[in-house]
Amino acid sequence: MSKTLLLFRKHLSLTLIMAVLLPLVALLALQYQALARLEEASPAAQKMSLETRLTAIVDDMDRQYLADARRALAVSPAVINPQKEADDVSHFVGVPAAGVMRFFVASLYTAESKSRTKITTYDPSTGVADGDAHTPLFWAIYAAAVYRINQ
Repeated sequence: MSKTLLLFRKHLSLTLIMAVLLPLVALLALQYQALARLEEASPAAQKMSLETRLTAIVDDMDRQYLADARRALAVSPAVINPQKEADDVSHFVGVPAAGVMRFFVASLYTAESKSRTKITTYDPSTGVADGDAHTPLFWAIYAAAVYRINQ
């Protein structure tokens, strides 16, 4: 009887070892497969994450630039004065002007029964209104202003 008991115990421990070891090996194989798939998908996920972050940054910068532009270009009607030779450009003092060559105010008015266009330019680098009429820059501003007014 001791031989049968010994054989039973031997097989029982082997059965228990197999019952524990086989699921562990199966779990290890599943984890390895999952990690291999994750490693394949990781560059694509990183790229998508970077694209999402960059898109958010670009959108934020666009909103900031648009807000600055609206603040700079929201000129009140009080700036335009048909009785004076130049319109008031004090609105542009202190406005963010990175990369801006000139700010300008284009106004339409009627004088002596004729429609007139007046262009007043402001140079942010010097901080004064320009008197540079009939220069190529002035004519470019004039053409842009008249085009925009006629839209």
